[in-house]
Amino acid sequence: MTQGNDGSSLPTIEGLRIICELGRSPRGITYKARRLLEQDIVAVKVFNDGLSRNAEFRERLDRNAGLAFLLEHRAMVRTLGVFQDGDRLCLMMEYAPGEPLTRALQRNVRFGPERAVAIAMRIGSALSYAWRHGYVHGRLHPSDVIVTADQVSVLGIALGEKVEVPPPGTPIADEVGRFNPLIYAAPELLKGAGPPAGAEYLCDLYSLGAILHHMLTGLPPFRTSAIEAFVRKGVQPALVWPRDMEDKLPRNAVVLVERLVRSDPAARGSFETLADGLQAALQEIRGIRPCVQAWAPEPPPVLPPVEPLPARPAAQPAAAPGGEAPVDSARASFAAGGEGAEASWRPPPMAGPVRRPLAVDAGALRPVSYT
Repeated sequence: MTQGNDGSSLPTIEGLRIICELGRSPRGITYKARRLLEQDIVAVKVFNDGLSRNAEFRERLDRNAGLAFLLEHRAMVRTLGVFQDGDRLCLMMEYAPGEPLTRALQRNVRFGPERAVAIAMRIGSALSYAWRHGYVHGRLHPSDVIVTADQVSVLGIALGEKVEVPPPGTPIADEVGRFNPLIYAAPELLKGAGPPAGAEYLCDLYSLGAILHHMLTGLPPFRTSAIEAFVRKGVQPALVWPRDMEDKLPRNAVVLVERLVRSDPAARGSFETLADGLQAALQEIRGIRPCVQAWAPEPPPVLPPVEPLPARPAAQPAAAPGGEAPVDSARASFAAGGEGAEASWRPPPMAGPVRRPLAVDAGALRPVSYT
């Protein structure tokens, strides 16, 4: 063990120099580290002893990590691999600068509606991209979202981790206060029924709705006691809206949240309706009439065999401060996976079902208001 600048104990891991602790959860601790051979900065999650000894978990994580490496999206943190360090199971990921969403919410920050919706857009874009490649997150939580002034990064997509529900009769431990992972988990996962076959992404839509509610209100959507009653007795928890706040929030955002956290998975919609709802909320916030652009859906791409991916495009500079760009000046759509040159965007020839694009610009990601 070594000692960090703050006096905390840091582990020694072969091939790495541990710099500092980034965060911890009931599953393990994540560190910022430098690879001694490549001399780059990475993040390393060291799982707790129970998971490190779980053969099924190790096999599933190792298999999914290899597949997740192929996914490339600017709002996704790429998984670099799984390795053993002695008896410890470790997951190596790209390092995403910023702070976890939980940390901002722990400071009782209530994101301005525009910033909250813009963050949800980036999360939704990453989830949509992963689903078109056949992957989901499975247990999306605010700690899986890293934010900066103009960037959103989602951890853990395609790793296939499961929601862990305590055995019957065991009190639900409130280990992380109001950020209990079960608060953001879809009801069908809590009941042990699993996600709907062929529509596993509906669980991610539920979690995204719960996170959007937390950003808009500063409060989690459900109380831990209500989740415990649901797990034990099947009593559907009631969505918590702070007094008088519901009328002050964008109506389109409220309607979207209430749809996403419905107990019936089929009632949550799709990524297309999510894009429509988020764009409608953003337009309502900015007082802009809806755009009349559309795109023709493309068939889901097929992942190639494992092979080196092309170099990632250089990060685009943030929008200049002052003055918001109009909504229809940017075309970062779900269909394009959040990528593409907005300046040269043109709607393709119409073919098949019509879908409206998701319009979001970098300016929307700058902190608008924390009050």
